[in-house]
Amino acid sequence: MRFYHILVIIVVFTAVFMAAGYAEQHLCCDERVTRCNVQCYNGDAYLYGDYCYFGNSHSSSCGCSYENREYCPQPGTISGSVCYYGQRDCNHNGCELSTCSIGRYDRCDPDDGCVSYQENCDARDSESGSRFCKSGDVYVQYRDYYWDRYQCSYHTYDKKVESCSHDCENGRCVNRENCDARDGEYGSRFCKSGDVYVQYRDYYWYGYECRYDSRDKKVEDCSYDCENGHCSYQVRVNCDSMDGEYGQRFCKYGDIYVEYRNYYYTDRWECRYTSYEKKVQTCPSGCSNDKCIPVGECSAPYGKRGDKTCSGKKVLECWDGFWVYDKYAQCCTDAECGGGMCVNYTCQLPQPVSQCSNYCMDNKWYHDAVYANGKCNYSIDACDAMNNCIYEEGRKVCYSFSCSNGCIQTGETREFMQLRRNKTLEFNIDVLLTSSSFVLPAKEWLYNGILFGNNKIEVPVNGYVSNVEFTVEKTNSYGNLEIWLDDEMVYSEKPGLGSHVVSVNKTAEKAVIFAGSSAWRIWSPSTYSIDAKLHVTSVVPSSQSFDFYLSQNETQSMEMAMINVPDRITAMVNGHEVEGIMSTGYLNAGKNTVVFEPMEGNIKGVSAITMFFR
Repeated sequence: MRFYHILVIIVVFTAVFMAAGYAEQHLCCDERVTRCNVQCYNGDAYLYGDYCYFGNSHSSSCGCSYENREYCPQPGTISGSVCYYGQRDCNHNGCELSTCSIGRYDRCDPDDGCVSYQENCDARDSESGSRFCKSGDVYVQYRDYYWDRYQCSYHTYDKKVESCSHDCENGRCVNRENCDARDGEYGSRFCKSGDVYVQYRDYYWYGYECRYDSRDKKVEDCSYDCENGHCSYQVRVNCDSMDGEYGQRFCKYGDIYVEYRNYYYTDRWECRYTSYEKKVQTCPSGCSNDKCIPVGECSAPYGKRGDKTCSGKKVLECWDGFWVYDKYAQCCTDAECGGGMCVNYTCQLPQPVSQCSNYCMDNKWYHDAVYANGKCNYSIDACDAMNNCIYEEGRKVCYSFSCSNGCIQTGETREFMQLRRNKTLEFNIDVLLTSSSFVLPAKEWLYNGILFGNNKIEVPVNGYVSNVEFTVEKTNSYGNLEIWLDDEMVYSEKPGLGSHVVSVNKTAEKAVIFAGSSAWRIWSPSTYSIDAKLHVTSVVPSSQSFDFYLSQNETQSMEMAMINVPDRITAMVNGHEVEGIMSTGYLNAGKNTVVFEPMEGNIKGVSAITMFFR
């Protein structure tokens, strides 16, 4: 709004001021506003004090005269209910200055005009004090500020900041597990007071994890004594004296076999055995009725060397204990074979055998023959050469092969290995795996433009981020809002005002949130005013490592190595995860390192590496 006035100002100038050249700061005695001793230009205006003088008419002997005067105060001035703000300018149109009607709880800002005190108060809304538990969830005392006459006041209330799926303790969500399910024996059994004991752990919930009390629990009363965690007896049986044949001998693969038992002494002080079918006699001409057939005689049907029998319409001859085709097989035509000869026949001239049959002899497989010069030239597989042994769990396991329409596995034996236990290494373990869920707050005014630069929210996470919640309070939507976890972008959109949730479910070391560039809109940056919360679960395992050393001779003569590891602990030997019997190739001559890590909770126990040597 402009105010136009025609003023009559009476100013008394002294000769001293005129002579000193300060006439420009004063007004001449005239009916119009006048600047003294200046050159007057058309459209010229003059800002003097809180008034704008404009509308010059002519130049008098006194100076430049103006017909109009308009109130033009400094920005931020309140006059009545009017607030003057913005860029002040005085020109031929008068005073250029923005105005607004100021309210009861407004202030006059030189740049923004009428601004509510409440907006300033809202910026002070915040949490007060430590977080606490209430109704099984996490709460905090929250201060909500408002304008009260001449100052910002606030009222407080309990605000829920996190819903707990299980329970809340000391202002944090906790995932309480069933500790009782972990009660039980741990470690190896041992002797105490002549009986067998074991360490027993009784678990209970404490703070944010399962802890335990341990005690020695008796598991067996020994009538005589206890040795190495097992009851022992006054008279120890010599198990080796029990080795031998059991049951009747029998025919198998043309030879005579019997069940053979190898007895051994267990760590529980008792005799156990492994059994296998042992060949006790090789029969050159085969086996019948648990006995070898005399050399040169055939079985099924029985015959002596040189005897003949029939197979279909072909004549077979007994030769070295086997029924074989003669190289010139006698073929019966228009007659039947009986008694090893053709009956009522007209026999063709003997013809060369055009096909050689596969067969077994002396535990060898004769197969895929090539017929030439009246002979069958066979490929021969020696089944005995395929016999082999492996070692597993302190026992030697051997596999034997016999000929039966080819070399097939026909036997398996297990023998207890009397290895020399030369070295046992024990490691006392105390490892802990902790996990906690928490919220990382992040509030910022984000901007990004070619002429304005940019900023970002960068939050160290070091955990598993389930989701990101954020509220957009203000935005011009010139660019996308981007969320990055480490080097991976998980969100890039232009969200509207209000609350948003981005599901992430990723592990990261840091999170970065920023506004994308406004690009060609060089006159303004892209802007977002956001209030964000990152929901993070942090898992921090503690590990223990131990070094041990082996000689070159030990690694070369090592037959087997075993490691026992307590439950819910993983073990790595020289970078290889191991449990139970492990490859001796994992162990080095010189320095070796074993590392233990927990799978859950706080775990204590003893692990041992036992090595056996030839």
